[in-house]
Amino acid sequence: MRSAAALCGVLALCLLAVCRFSNASVIGVDLGSQFMKVATGLEIVTNYESKRKSDAMIGFYRGERKFAAEAANLIRRKPDTVVSRLGSMIGRGPDHEIVQALASHYLQVLPTFNETAKVLELRLEGETYTPQELTAMLLQFSEGITKAFSGSQVRDAALAVPAWYTQSERQAILDAARLADLNVLTLVDTSTAVALQWAIDRVYEEEHYVLFYDMGSG
Repeated sequence: MRSAAALCGVLALCLLAVCRFSNASVIGVDLGSQFMKVATGLEIVTNYESKRKSDAMIGFYRGERKFAAEAANLIRRKPDTVVSRLGSMIGRGPDHEIVQALASHYLQVLPTFNETAKVLELRLEGETYTPQELTAMLLQFSEGITKAFSGSQVRDAALAVPAWYTQSERQAILDAARLADLNVLTLVDTSTAVALQWAIDRVYEEEHYVLFYDMGSG
């Protein structure tokens, strides 16, 4: 059994294997509730701090957006300016048990529900954002670190999503990608991606069974 964070690296590689692309303009993104990883070709993209894993957080402070490590540092000083756990909120309503649990025990920036648009909203520095809009910003961050890493512009992406995501949650991810002007080639269940990566270079002469268990973090 591996934690969701440990799986991130192989997930991104698997996404690209599923798409059968090696072009640097295609990225694989594993956007978890706590952390995110990006791959291009057969390489894991390192972020601006030369790390392979980034905090899936966005902060808004004095008119500037803060991502990843900068947002993680900001949340310690200004917790009401940073939003995280977007993967646990996107595509869900206020009555969802996970959203309620996060609001009760974790989130500093509490979501509200827009009855007209039928979507959660979060208020940061006087502006209101949906989880889809904030997730789009994380995808743009993924594009930015990929360009800095490889020197290539990003056009297309394969995105890993939890196997238990509903159709509305998957559609919300696609909506976020559209807002980021990112063409999604495919959505891949994380468990499928891990299984594919594990099996790529293994050959068994007899029938073989393996159990993959995604414990998750959000």
